[in-house]
Amino acid sequence: MADWMIFVVVGCIAAVAMYMKKRKKAKDMPAGIQIFDANGNKTLDYTESLTRISGTIYPRTVTGSYTINNPNNERIWLDVYSINTKSEFPFSYCPLSISINGNTISWKYSTDNGHADDVKHLDVFGFNIRYGTF
Repeated sequence: MADWMIFVVVGCIAAVAMYMKKRKKAKDMPAGIQIFDANGNKTLDYTESLTRISGTIYPRTVTGSYTINNPNNERIWLDVYSINTKSEFPFSYCPLSISINGNTISWKYSTDNGHADDVKHLDVFGFNIRYGTF
């Protein structure tokens, strides 16, 4: 009977040891997404960087700029969206040009082609700029 109990105890210890070893391997396994172009060049690697939303700029002047806090000099991304909610002018907007130089985002609204009146009402016909880093 003692031999049987020793066999069961040794078997249990072996099972726990195998489980622990397998669990350690699973923790060491890398995970992520990589995207490659047609030539096999890596274009995006989520194991190297993740996208973060940092804030929103509300440009209500014809020209202006905003310097973001980017201490690690990460890449900057932008999302630009219209704020027009006027049902009588659903597709009206004032064209916007945006540039990035270092950590500074600059903008300029167009006053050409009949948009001179629109820049007077950027609270209706303007845009917001959401920005972040990755």
